[in-house]
Amino acid sequence: MDIANLAELFKNNSVIIYPAETLFGIGCRYPSEIAMKKIQQIKERPLEKSFIVLMKNQLMVEEWCLSENRNIEFLFKKIWPAHVTAILSLKNGGTLGIRVNNSPFLDEIFKYIDFPLVSTSVNKSGEAPLNNLNEIKEQFEGSVDYIVNQYPPMEGIASTIIDLTGGKLSLIRKGAFPFTSIQEAYDEFFKGSN
Repeated sequence: MDIANLAELFKNNSVIIYPAETLFGIGCRYPSEIAMKKIQQIKERPLEKSFIVLMKNQLMVEEWCLSENRNIEFLFKKIWPAHVTAILSLKNGGTLGIRVNNSPFLDEIFKYIDFPLVSTSVNKSGEAPLNNLNEIKEQFEGSVDYIVNQYPPMEGIASTIIDLTGGKLSLIRKGAFPFTSIQEAYDEFFKGSN
């Protein structure tokens, strides 16, 4: 299936398995209550557990998030695009884990859509993420609307998750991007801005 047709699937609230930066992800349009609920059912995932959301660029992040403490500026000047998910405060209240994409597939998809995408690992809740296309098809074909298989496999290391909502930087999950590098960039950026 070509990219334009895949983009249409996302627009129509389909649930798709696709190559994100480091692992295959199960995703859909954000926010789409119907599709997000379907993902939770497929993964047997607790309803209260939130999703990571992929965004296209700084404009899209600023559309959704508060630009408190210059966090967005820091992320775009020093970190993104990279395998780093940042928890940020939303304009409508609450928080959201956001990553700016760094994959050829997502670069192509975002040429056709102007909304964020949910991205969660391909697995049943509590199990290890699957990153082998044959295993993914064996377990999930038929329960999702489409599995993208025309892009090469990724590194297989999940993103680093950081929290920037409390007026400071904190590590939530170690991952593909070294936290020490993020901490150094953060210290340098905010020291230089005082």
